[in-house]
Amino acid sequence: INIAGGKKLYFNLTNTSSEQELYFDFDLCTASRNVTVGGGFCLPNHSKLIEIDLSNVDKIKLEDVTSLEISFVNYYFDENDEMCIEDDRTFTLGDFYVKY
Repeated sequence: INIAGGKKLYFNLTNTSSEQELYFDFDLCTASRNVTVGGGFCLPNHSKLIEIDLSNVDKIKLEDVTSLEISFVNYYFDENDEMCIEDDRTFTLGDFYVKY
């Protein structure tokens, strides 16, 4: 999707995991740089509309964006302060559109 000149980027995120919340960050990526533009969380077996305000992106040119990267922390610390890997989580993305 071409976001150049866009004011907002929208898409749906569905957390299809049955027990795990999903905390995430979104980066816009160019050939030379990634810039975090949003984040949030989604409860298990829920969907939410994600809205990214493109008017605040000033560290990169929107016409140079080649991809959207989604990242999340995949570990936690248990009651003994030991690092543990989270269970597998699954999610889907869809219905991308830009408001100009």
